Amino acid sequence: MSEVPKKTPAEAKKLCDSEGFTYVDVRTNEEFARGHPTDAINIPAFAITGDGPMPMSSTFLKLIQTNFPNKDEKLVIGCQAGNRSAMACKWLSEAGYTNIVESNKGFSGW
Repeated sequence: MSEVPKKTPAEAKKLCDSEGFTYVDVRTNEEFARGHPTDAINIPAFAITGDGPMPMSSTFLKLIQTNFPNKDEKLVIGCQAGNRSAMACKWLSEAGYTNIVESNKGFSGW
């Protein structure tokens, strides 16, 4: 498993605008509804339990695989500040996705 490249929000936007990447927002549905990049797809990565660290959502990888069956699909993964997207990138890399980039400060500054 190789290191997932990290990009600033401006660099991530450029990838989506001109290089065919899709922005996958891994925040909750509620956070996504409050604002997100244009054309972003919301696939929450974490289950909100209210008890300590959030585990991976039971539907995260299934929804990713349904929406992006090609594991070479160009994906920018983002959240609010970069913590959740880093974990989501790790899980996607472990699942065999090879063309993922992390927006390391979320989409603020998009």
